[in-house]
Parts: sequence; C-alpha cells; structure tokens
Amino acid sequence: MQELARVGKRPSSMPLLVVYCLYAALQAFKPSEAFFVEYLLSKGIPGLETSREVSRSVMSVYSFSMAPALLVCLALCRVVGCKGVIVLGTFCSVLTTLVTLEARALWLIQLSQVSVAFSFSSFIAFEALQFHGTTATRASYQVVSHCVKAVTLASWSTSSVLGQLLQGRIGNAWLFRITFGCGVCAGVVSLLLPFERDEDGEGGSFDRSSSRPLLMPSSPTHQGSGEAEATRRPSGPLATKAGGALSDFWMVVQSLKRPCILKWTLWWAFSYAIHDLVVTDWQIL
Repeated sequence: MQELARVGKRPSSMPLLVVYCLYAALQAFKPSEAFFVEYLLSKGIPGLETSREVSRSVMSVYSFSMAPALLVCLALCRVVGCKGVIVLGTFCSVLTTLVTLEARALWLIQLSQVSVAFSFSSFIAFEALQFHGTTATRASYQVVSHCVKAVTLASWSTSSVLGQLLQGRIGNAWLFRITFGCGVCAGVVSLLLPFERDEDGEGGSFDRSSSRPLLMPSSPTHQGSGEAEATRRPSGPLATKAGGALSDFWMVVQSLKRPCILKWTLWWAFSYAIHDLVVTDWQIL
C-alpha cells in the first residue's frame, strides 16, 4: 500500500495505472465465453452439428495456432513494439467476435480461431509493456502487475456471472454483442497505453536503434567500448532490428543455463499448455 501511495504521487503514474487496469478489464470482460460451443451449434453451420465436431474442426485450429502465434508476437514486438502488438491483438479479438456472430461458413469460423490465437498470444506484449512502459520502475512494476491481475480476475468473474444471469433473458447473440462492444472499447483504450521507454528511461515513441536487453547487466567494459561497438554494428534499421532480436535470443539461451530458470521455464511451459487445453475444451465435456 505504501508503494501504491508513492506511485499515486507521481503525476504521470496513476493515470497510466488506470489505463492499464481499464484495458485489462475491458479485454477480459466476455460474458459470451461460456456459450461459444452452444452458440455455434445453434447456428446450424454444416460440419458443426455436434460438440465433437466443434472440438475437432474449430478448437483444434486454435490449439495448433497458439505456438506459431506466440512466435509471431515475439518477432513483432521487436519490429513494431509491444504497444503495436497489443493494438493488433485487440483488433484480432474484436474480429473473432464479429466473425462468430455473422459467419455461416466453417472455414470462416476456423480462420477466426487463428485470429483469436494471435489475440491471446499478444498478452505477452501487454505483460512486457507493464514492465517496460514509461512509468514502470522496478518497484512500481509490482504495483501495476498486481493491480492488472486483480482487475483481470475480477472482470473474468463478473462477466461470467453476468453471462449466466442474462443468457436465458437476452440470448447468446446479445452476449456476443456485449463482448464485441467491450472489445471495441478495449481497442480504443489500447491506443492510450504508453510506448516502451528509451534507453535513458524516458518515455516516447518506439525506438530500438540503440537498445540493449533490459536484463543484461551493464559493465565498465561494456560502457567503455560503446564507440568500438558502434563501428562494428551493422547500419540500417533492418540490420539493427535483426541484431537486437539475435541479442535477445542469445540472452534467453544464456539465462537457461541457470538451473533455477531452466526448471521454472519447463514447469511453466508444460503447466500452461495443460491449462490452456482445459480452458479451451471444457465446454465439450
């Protein structure tokens, strides 16, 4: 609470904390989520007559699209920045809801699952922006992260209860329209999110021209050899972005040599995969 009070005293911190939380709340507010399978079956789409067919023909597309979508998001974070990936991911979420509402062809529903896979994958950019945004010092990051997670869970719970209460009164289509409206509002709010910080810690537009991985420790040798590195570094925006991406990848490889990080990574990867499958397929049980 003391840290939250200190963050609130900074003139630019509290409004951005509100923006972070508002975006998380709107993006997570999906009262239609529990009725996805039921709604598809009610539309009478050829090839989607049973829950089993929905699982095999639709949900499997989402599951197999997640890994490629994560890789694409990681690459785009280097090219357009975290905020750009968040805006694009929000657009994909809105597009998925719109296609679910209006599409009458199986291939369009399947294509929407690729879109929603990118949307969920873009959350990694949102988490990264919380740390590397204009107000995210190492201390205030904890406040931002905890508040965003609390708001997200509250939004999930509230929208789920609301969906159960309203489904019998207004029908599934209107629940998806509410989800669509919240998604559009989330897209507007995403434009207010901050850009990543520059190397000097100041906020501004996305610029990786002289970036160094955030967790790479600086040293006198590294700082003193800046001019020599500049002469050896490939010039041009594409070369700079490619070099930065390789630098980030090499930093990840080096960090995995630490047993604690390797064990945590393996545990997270397997547990997240199982959790994602359960969250995706529970409606057909």
